[in-house]
Amino acid sequence: MKTSESIEVTKRFFQAVDHLIKEKEFDGVRDFCRKFEMNTGYYYNMRNTPETHSVKVDQLVRIVKTYNVSATWLLIGTGSMMVSED
Repeated sequence: MKTSESIEVTKRFFQAVDHLIKEKEFDGVRDFCRKFEMNTGYYYNMRNTPETHSVKVDQLVRIVKTYNVSATWLLIGTGSMMVSED
């Protein structure tokens, strides 16, 4: 069983993925999985059961560094999802 914090981080990770797909950063789940070197089966297991499957640290770092997702929002849940590019 994962901690409530890791479950919430995993849920926010998928909120960010959904946002990035909507904003056309990815052409869908397959494209996201390809770019993140993630098996689509694992993607859906992690997404559907965050209580038992949590996002990996390297995936968190990549989405923050490459796609301007706020680390504070992703890890703690405060502030805006995206870092504005000023």
